[in-house]
Amino acid sequence: MHSKKKTLYILMELKRRELEGKMLLAHEAAAQGFRVILGSQDYIKRAFEYGFFPPGIYMDKSLAKAKARELNKRSKEGCVIVSQDEEGGFLDRDSVKFVKFRSSGETVSAASAIFAWGELDADGWKYCYPQARDKIFITGSPRVDFWRKDFESFFSNDIDRIQEEYGSFVLIPSNFSLANPLAIETDLLEQAKQSGRVQSAREEREFLKLIEDIGKIFDEYVSLINYLADIFPEVNFVVRPHPSEDKGAWGRRLSHRKNIYVVPSGGISQWVRASSLIIHNGCTTGLEAYVSKKPVLAFEPFNSAANREIPNYVSYRVETKEDVRWAIEEVILQKKGLSGDDQGPKGDLVAKRLANSVSMPASEKIVETLKTFHVPAAASPSSWRLHLVSLRIFMANGFSLARKGVAIQSKRKFPFLTSGEVTDLHNKLVSIKPEFKKCACRKMYGDVFIIEADRD
Repeated sequence: MHSKKKTLYILMELKRRELEGKMLLAHEAAAQGFRVILGSQDYIKRAFEYGFFPPGIYMDKSLAKAKARELNKRSKEGCVIVSQDEEGGFLDRDSVKFVKFRSSGETVSAASAIFAWGELDADGWKYCYPQARDKIFITGSPRVDFWRKDFESFFSNDIDRIQEEYGSFVLIPSNFSLANPLAIETDLLEQAKQSGRVQSAREEREFLKLIEDIGKIFDEYVSLINYLADIFPEVNFVVRPHPSEDKGAWGRRLSHRKNIYVVPSGGISQWVRASSLIIHNGCTTGLEAYVSKKPVLAFEPFNSAANREIPNYVSYRVETKEDVRWAIEEVILQKKGLSGDDQGPKGDLVAKRLANSVSMPASEKIVETLKTFHVPAAASPSSWRLHLVSLRIFMANGFSLARKGVAIQSKRKFPFLTSGEVTDLHNKLVSIKPEFKKCACRKMYGDVFIIEADRD
């Protein structure tokens, strides 16, 4: 491994949500000749600040306005900036408001490529930034690659393990971080103002009303789960809190029944595949369940803007506890299905938002585009040895990764990434694409790994 290669930096913020998709992308790029540096955004950014990394393709998880100075600095250092917004912008009827909220003219100008999830968000980017039309590529997201039928074997061992432990279970992914946050409500409002989400008195009232409604829906879900656990003692109920939620609140509020579990760790896709039924409200998991052809309910106890239209539309919508009870009897006890629609309006709506749900995998499309960018080939890791020794000294001395208070929040979003986790994901990726076997994964420092193909 002494040859020079183009370097691709892949930054992650939310480990549980992003790790599988970013590992897939890293392997696809490594198999096609890139040297990939993958890890926590905090560790990679700090390494750049200290001048440890050579220029390469720098893939960020958003083009937020607050990143303008940072992205311009990377660009001046010789990096090619590319991005795919991990939030997607596909949960609403159009993506224009989402794109305006999640970007700025300065950050879009700094980027050389924006990878869209589908036609919907691509249209939003083009509407907001018509001068950047040539930078927008409809690829889909590597996260959605795992929802596809041809990736099902990736989860086979996980499905067996989960079903052996939990049997036939109902999965309840939560999306209530505004009502059950790690931060307090005043912090949420302040964050919304700083990000541009709240810019007027009217928007502040709407935001506070949204928090209130989500709190009420959260209460309804707690009541629903306790009710169902009593009605169906032979069925298990697995709650999956959002990474930005206070998972302890679920444990405190749910009844201590033997068939209720709160499981915050690991990726969501294996749980979707292993479950017998999914219940959600306004959650991306509703779309994942639809693409994965799993029975899925959207529980909407009352009308509210909190009921996200798109993921609920592709689900079987119910309003009462009795409706949910009926669905469980149909799907789990009587082994019947819920009415589906793969080819009609629902299928068209999903295909417009998630391009790779029906075409070639996003990981392959993205790498095709990355290969067109010119960046200088970097020296092999052996010539970085002195830099890495210095970096490890900084790490050992406990230098701060972020401002006081932010570091703790960062670790909640991205707990430690171990060599064992990376090896396990590598082996599972090889099971779906044998050519990935030539990719070697090695820990560099902290939560950062280097992935590249060994020489033939």
